[in-house]
Formats: sequence, structure tokens, C-alpha cells
Amino acid sequence: MKIALVISSLEVGGAESQFCLIAGQLKDDGHEVEVWPLRKRGDFVAPIEDAGIPVRDLGKRSKMDLLRPSINLWRYTKALLPDAIFCSLPSACLHALVAKFTYPNAVFCWQIVATQSTLPNYGFLAGLGYVLQRRLAGSCDHYISNSRAGAVSAVQDGFSRDKMHVLQNGIDTSRFYPDPDSGEHWLMQNKLNRNRPTIGIVGRLDPAKDHDTFFKAVNILEALSPGIAQYIVVGWGSGAHADAVINRIEELRKQGIAVVHVPHQGDMPPMYNACNIFTMSSISEGLPNALLEALACGSFCVVTNVGDCAEVVAKDGVVVEIRDHVAIAKAWRMQLDSDEYDGAKQSQRVHAKYGLKPMVSALSKILAQKKPSWKYLL
Repeated sequence: MKIALVISSLEVGGAESQFCLIAGQLKDDGHEVEVWPLRKRGDFVAPIEDAGIPVRDLGKRSKMDLLRPSINLWRYTKALLPDAIFCSLPSACLHALVAKFTYPNAVFCWQIVATQSTLPNYGFLAGLGYVLQRRLAGSCDHYISNSRAGAVSAVQDGFSRDKMHVLQNGIDTSRFYPDPDSGEHWLMQNKLNRNRPTIGIVGRLDPAKDHDTFFKAVNILEALSPGIAQYIVVGWGSGAHADAVINRIEELRKQGIAVVHVPHQGDMPPMYNACNIFTMSSISEGLPNALLEALACGSFCVVTNVGDCAEVVAKDGVVVEIRDHVAIAKAWRMQLDSDEYDGAKQSQRVHAKYGLKPMVSALSKILAQKKPSWKYLL
């Protein structure tokens, strides 16, 4: 098939990371793939182009620039005549309607990555985009959600259940696996103590990740047992929330707590292998890549009960309610005091169920026809 993949940008983020993996796997499976970002920028541009996949800039210059990307979408669609158009993130999905109307024969598919419950975190324009996406959803042949919880929420918001497919994220199992030596090396590179337990959090410095709860849990644990652990915060962001996270890290350092902030980590597996405990304190998620990757690397996981996270963690970690920093600190302490944990067995389970190749194979089947693929419907 000839497949056009449309996304807002290729900057570092969970949705963008998964999009990059999907593009590469589709090409490896023999499809002719092109990636059309609204803005050709971000760390994922180079790996996609290195894989031999054309990245065609839609040239959006500002939030109100609608004409330039529309013209480019029309041009690229006419040139490729894709069999399928797959879009991720609301802005890209809405812009891609131009491609749908330019070549109606193409199977048109939206990935639903936001729901009504997440919108208060992102302001008026994000909310407007979601409302428009919901109103225009009838133009799609299919929707895809990366989590059952997200699919249910989207259907409750008004998306058609008859078009809603669930494809849980997949990871590159050849990269994410237990490797303690790489974890020790990462700790030494970042001037951390390889003999002290390490607790980490990974994600964009974004209100939905609720770093404040993570930091409150750090304060509780350190008050009970000073110096019992060291902490890593991986992620970047901009604006007031990101600034507040950076300031909080500095405050913890002034208290003598060992905290390292890594704005961007290109090679993620060593970092996950450095984490004895991986923590996700989010108030909203679908199925985050970071959780799958940490589990695959053998990290013990403490996560909030959002999206499909409880299903994914299963019995290989602890699930707490959102904003419950006391429960997070308690789970950390229990795990630090325990020696009963089989990270290798956990990794094998995740590899068997959440591999990238079967997920992309399922996506290909959905994109191959305009009729719903009943096997993957909600």
C-alpha cells in the first residue's frame, strides 16, 4: 500500500515516538510510506529520513496559517494518490481533511489521542480543536485509540462506536530489555551513585504528568528515610508548568536530595535500566510508551490508575489513585524493603503482548479497507 502519515510535528513526545516507530515498521513491511508533518522539525525527523522515508513539510508557520498547509496537502495527495491516510494529533487530523476530499478513494483514519477529560490541561485552542474533530469525525472511515479506556471515553464524547478500533501501543522489543550493566554506566555518566536505589519519572513537563505528586512523594520518603534513594526526572517542556517543575527540582537539591533532571535522553533503554523503580504519577493517559518500555527493561513500576495502565502493569507493580502521593511513597518504601521481584519474567510478558510488529500488522489490516475490522473494534 501507499500510506501517507500526517502529524503535527516530530518533536519528542509519546505520540510522536510511536508515530516514528509505526512509520519505520510500515516501511519494513513493504509499504510505500511518506510522512507529512505540519511543521518539519523535531528530533524524529532525522531517524525517519535515515530509514529512507520521505518527510514532506506541510509548511505551517503559525496557528492561524491554514492556507499553506492546505495547498501542500492537496499537492502531496495528488502526487502520491495514497491508498490510506493515517493522522495523529488533533490539528493534523483536521488539516488532513483536505487530503481526504482531494482523493476520496483513500482509506481515511484518525488516531484519537485526546478526550474531553484531558482538555482542561491544554487551553482553549486545544478544546476547540477537539470539538471540531468530534463534529467532523463522520468524514473518517476509522478511528484508532491506543487504549481501551481512551476508546470508551471517545465514544462517550460522541465518536462512532462502529468505527472505533483499539490498538494498544507496541514497542521495539529488540531495544528494550533488562541490561543492568547499561544502567550502571548511565548512572555513572550522570554522576549518580550506582549502589543507591534509583527512582525515575519520564514524560514531557506537562500538567497531565502531575510531577507535583511525584515530588510530594519524594519529600515523604526522604523525611522517613533520608538518602534512601536518588531520583531522575526525564523530560522537557516550556511555559509556566515546566518552569515550576525545574524550580521544584532545585528546591529538592537545596534540601540535600539527589535529583537529576535530564531534559532529553536520546538512548532510553540505559536510563530505564538505571531505574529500580519507575513511577508514573499522571492524571491522564491512554497507554504510555514509557510504561511499556520501563516494564520491558525490568523496572518495578508504580503508576496511577489512568487509561490502560492498571491492565498493563498487572501484577508486576503497584497501581494507586491519582494525586495520592502518600500511596506512591508507601509503594516505593515497600519495594525498597523487598527482594521479591522478577524483572526478567515481567519483561518476557511485555515482549510477548506489546511488540511493535504485531501492532503495526493490525494497523495495516485496518488501513487496507474502508469497512471496519471487526477483530479490533471496541
